[in-house]
Amino acid sequence: MHTLDRLPSERKISKTSIFSLIVSAVAILFLVLFARFAPPKSGIHVATLKDSLNARWAEANSAMRNGTRLKTGSELLLIREGFATLVFDNDATVVMEGPAEFQILTSDQIKLNYGRLYAIVPPQAYGFQVTTPSAKIIDLGTEFGVQQDMHGNTELHVVRGKTSLVSGVQGSRINVYVEAGTAKRLDTQTGQIKDIVCNETLFARHIDSDTQVIWRGQKTLDLADIVGGGNGFGTGQLDTGINPTSSRPASVLLETQSAPNAFRPVLFNPYIDGVFIPNGRTPQIISSEGHLFEACPPTSGHCFNNVLNAVRLYDFQAFRGMPQPSGPSAFKCLLLHANIGITYDLQALRARLPDVNFVRFVSRFGIEKEAMRPALSNADFWILVDGQLRYKKTQVGWGEFYDIDLPLSEQNRFLTLVVTDGQDPNERFYENRGYPPIDSDWGMFVDPVLILESK
Repeated sequence: MHTLDRLPSERKISKTSIFSLIVSAVAILFLVLFARFAPPKSGIHVATLKDSLNARWAEANSAMRNGTRLKTGSELLLIREGFATLVFDNDATVVMEGPAEFQILTSDQIKLNYGRLYAIVPPQAYGFQVTTPSAKIIDLGTEFGVQQDMHGNTELHVVRGKTSLVSGVQGSRINVYVEAGTAKRLDTQTGQIKDIVCNETLFARHIDSDTQVIWRGQKTLDLADIVGGGNGFGTGQLDTGINPTSSRPASVLLETQSAPNAFRPVLFNPYIDGVFIPNGRTPQIISSEGHLFEACPPTSGHCFNNVLNAVRLYDFQAFRGMPQPSGPSAFKCLLLHANIGITYDLQALRARLPDVNFVRFVSRFGIEKEAMRPALSNADFWILVDGQLRYKKTQVGWGEFYDIDLPLSEQNRFLTLVVTDGQDPNERFYENRGYPPIDSDWGMFVDPVLILESK
């Protein structure tokens, strides 16, 4: 008996199946091309005007208010001056700086015709795009600034991460990756993309209309400026500050003051917790939370002048081998004559700058050059954080300057600076005349700043 092997039959494909396959492929290709090149849908709410500061909009956009929802494909938006923060529904944040003309294209794309913007793109908004008349910037997990001038030239400054810069001028298409800390300029006349210096403080990164803060990525926050009623970035008034006996705004007061060593809250400035005149005879409270300056020495209980934001001169002859500062000899200073203390509220400052960490307090301190009787200068300098003594330097005389670089953590709330009179006797004789313990104790903190780091 023979077994017959079955030969495999040929599978026939009908012309109808081939035609259906071709039609399906063409349909898929059409959908892909339509999604790629079709104009985006308009009229869809995709972003919100979160905040604006000193913003003046064009008449056509006069209805723009904080909280206004923004649609795709809407009319051109023109901010003639000031600042505006837009938050897309995917949490991408764009800070506009006028004059600027822009348009919301899609849920993850904005067009900048001219002006400046700064984009902060979280992971969930990866691929966010900024288009200009001559280029497209595609986010690859970044923070970046774009400046578009009236001639069509585009500048891209990448602060974090990486972007793709796609040029489409002069009939050519160039795609370059731009890394953190670098910048490119696209010249529409030549079509060339050139390297430029990355300017990390060119763009407004964060604004707050309540506190009038505009943060451009500065690395320091000036504590003297805050005493002068400023925002820490140079808006404070010189020779203004706080009276330590009343905790009210004050200017220069060349006379002796005294008061019990009570802690006096500063109500008019939210970033300064309070001031005090220490005498060391009873427990010295130094914060609104009741922290104590336990190491406070006995003092005369008197002080001279007020806490002031000022500009003063160094005496280079008196550095005694220490490194001399570069540049001009005039520097921003916090004047803190013995016996005065001041406490800053770091928590309030953090709330104003939510995108940064305060990592260190840095300053140089000593006795002011203009002390009338340098031989009598003798002061003690103290720095406390949340009531804990973190630094002290006693018996500081005229012409002595010292550097302080104090680490801070995000848990620290109060920074306290104190100058006391060096425990001199109640009366000192100099050139046949008696002088009080605080005479010529013109303490000052030179360039007192908080060092900032982006989160």
